[in-house]
Amino acid sequence: MIEWRFTEQFVVRYSGGAQGLGEFRDISISALAAAIEDRRSQFYENVRMHAEKAAQSIAKYQQHFQLWGYECPLVKQHQRTLDKGLPKVNPLVDLLLLLEMRFGVLMGVHDVERIAGGLKYDCAQPGESFRGMRYQLLCKDDEFVIRDHEGIIASYFQGADDRTCVSKNTRSIVLFAFGAPSIAAGLLEESLAAAQDLLKSFCSKTEFQIRPDAISNS
Repeated sequence: MIEWRFTEQFVVRYSGGAQGLGEFRDISISALAAAIEDRRSQFYENVRMHAEKAAQSIAKYQQHFQLWGYECPLVKQHQRTLDKGLPKVNPLVDLLLLLEMRFGVLMGVHDVERIAGGLKYDCAQPGESFRGMRYQLLCKDDEFVIRDHEGIIASYFQGADDRTCVSKNTRSIVLFAFGAPSIAAGLLEESLAAAQDLLKSFCSKTEFQIRPDAISNS
């Protein structure tokens, strides 16, 4: 399992919220794509059945995002999914979206082979920025970021970088399940357990961990 830890600054700023992380190795992308396509209507029906509960969860993320001056992308994504169905992007992004929409949990997916060393949950320094998937992203002071040994790979509020994001060549992933105030650790566990259940037939390794509070580093 990839190493992940919290810095002292992160613990001070964000203690009280659960965080989750899963690692999935050597995924058969073609098998995953077929499984998602075969069960797409079932996944969509599950999203619809649990829409109210997911919306309540998403509202908690939205409140947290707005305190930092951002809008939570799950709000529009959830409504768009209910109106038009689950989108098709690529199998790994499709997996991410169906989990987010089903559970109302903010998640992220990265190529584990592109990550340099372990992961560090940290706070952005004044004026710090990183290359996002489309352009350079400027972080606010103390913004929740995740770093590897080379730099920021993601912002909780602004998304993934362009160095470790998944591509058509990705076969092994790290899947983040992000917490927020009033989001139960059990909900993050449910989302990662669902990912494990779907992926276990198509990969060589599935493992995830939940840390119920940012104060816990083990």
